[in-house]
Amino acid sequence: MIMTCNATLAATVTESAEGVEILVAARNDTTSDCADILVVELASPLAQRTVTDLHDGQTVEVLPEGSTQEFNDGAPDRNR
Repeated sequence: MIMTCNATLAATVTESAEGVEILVAARNDTTSDCADILVVELASPLAQRTVTDLHDGQTVEVLPEGSTQEFNDGAPDRNR
C-alpha cells in the first residue's frame, strides 16, 4: 500500500539476481484518509529476492499474489 488517496502512481523498478528496488512517485491533491495499492509486474519471479523501497532504503513487506493476509501494522505510516 502507498499512503496516498486516489493518487496517480508511477513506479521505477530495478531488478537484479539479489533483489528488486522500487521507487514510487505519487501525484494527487487530496488529503482524504485512504491508501492506494500499486501492483508491480516483474520480469522474473520474485522468489527469495528482497524488495527495497528506494525512498528510504527499507525492505518492503510483500504478500503473495491472492493472499488474504493483512500487512504488518507495526509501522502505520510506512509505505508498503
